[in-house]
Amino acid sequence: MLGIQGLSQVQNRVDGGKWSSIHKFGSNGGLSGAEETIWSAGGLYPWSALAVPQILFVSSVDPADDGTVTIQGLDENWALIEETVSLAGSPSEITTINTFRRVYRALYTGATHTGLITIRTLSHAGTIVAQIDVGKAQTLMTAYTVPVGHIGYLVGYTAGVGKLDAADIFLYVGTDGQNFRIKSEMSVYQSVQHQPFNIPLPFGEKTDIDFRATGSTGNSICTLNYDLVLRRL
Repeated sequence: MLGIQGLSQVQNRVDGGKWSSIHKFGSNGGLSGAEETIWSAGGLYPWSALAVPQILFVSSVDPADDGTVTIQGLDENWALIEETVSLAGSPSEITTINTFRRVYRALYTGATHTGLITIRTLSHAGTIVAQIDVGKAQTLMTAYTVPVGHIGYLVGYTAGVGKLDAADIFLYVGTDGQNFRIKSEMSVYQSVQHQPFNIPLPFGEKTDIDFRATGSTGNSICTLNYDLVLRRL
């Protein structure tokens, strides 16, 4: 049986490279009774901070972290964009050259980083739109936006919590960082559960995807991953 990558490769051969895929995953280690996005920074994802394209500010709390950070997202036209910046061992912030309307992943390359790396708007006082936890070398965030000129097909998602823990999972989709509407929900108790969609859920270009959860305690840990097949229009 073909996996996501295999399906994409077959469709690419048939349709001239129109198909691709993305695997997203994230975690939230401090869930309580209020809904929070499943990402390691905690709280709801700050979509409004990227209501207009922004130059981003990248820094680590440890100046010994002198590797590079690659930021993946969407530009002012909602098209895919990637930029790599060098921390250069400086405790000060490094700014991107490009402006970003969305950020959905960041990766650190270099020796194991010992500091929390944040990507913000508006310098040190700005809003965190992505972060790389100590030693992880990449973001743990489930927020994603379908690029312009594409349709995204959600084929399923998997969520899990630890022993004696529980979480309620909610899939929201919206446009322009607002008007979010629930599309699926799941309850998980000390287990891992998978929600497949035999008929994949289609999301149009510029659709924001926000997986959220509530926990049974003040520090419930929830992980989630999902796959999207992208078709270029």
